[in-house]
Amino acid sequence: MLRPLSRLGRTASTYWNVNAAPRLSLAENGLISSSFDTLDPQSAYGARPGAWQPLLHGLNLEGWSGCGACLTAVERATGARFDQAWVQGTHRAVRITPVPDYLLGQELIHSRLLKREPFISYLAALGPAVLGRMRRHALDLALAHAGLREHPLALAALTADTLPAAAREKLREDLAAAHDQAIPRAFAPFFPGSPATRSARTRPVPGCVRKSRRRETVRRLVRPATTSRGPATTSRRPATASRRPATTSRRTQEESGRT
Repeated sequence: MLRPLSRLGRTASTYWNVNAAPRLSLAENGLISSSFDTLDPQSAYGARPGAWQPLLHGLNLEGWSGCGACLTAVERATGARFDQAWVQGTHRAVRITPVPDYLLGQELIHSRLLKREPFISYLAALGPAVLGRMRRHALDLALAHAGLREHPLALAALTADTLPAAAREKLREDLAAAHDQAIPRAFAPFFPGSPATRSARTRPVPGCVRKSRRRETVRRLVRPATTSRGPATTSRRPATASRRPATTSRRTQEESGRT
């Protein structure tokens, strides 16, 4: 909601959860200028990620004290005062309606693509009715960029709505398997020694057998059976009888004395 509200003037907001993890957001002229989690200030994003910095001087954003500091930052940004008069005063409540999901993303507002077709037509009637065509166009662009326009799985995915249910389920499984194999290969240049990369290099392709495995199988088939070359031996420790003398119970000795 900050973007629409900021068309009326600079808009700031803050919130925190039970873990005392506040977020500060600042919007101006219909754009998010800066937004970040106070636990990770380096994560700031927006049209001007550093827009909050002049407003945070002298504030401690760590721990529960950071919640009060965020309110101070909002005061500095907007001129509002969260004092006792504000707490006890009368406030206007405004019902916020959901922002349409098809609202143009901030990162696309100044894109040069918006001045070309078919984007001009999309914007002329922007709404749920054109989402299907927009998604299909985006998929075509992605396939062309990745060089996968003629890939069998890509061609099948483009016509998935014409396939029977069983074929669509099989296609979903094939796409998932291709995804699982492509991810390690994509990250291999960045993590050459990781287990995922090694497994991606050694994962067998269905229908193929690695040469080393075939050679090992042949060696096992032609290797002669061998027996132990050493003589049969027995334990070197001779069997010994118990050194404890045999004894009879006291009752048995008494019965023997009576007889």
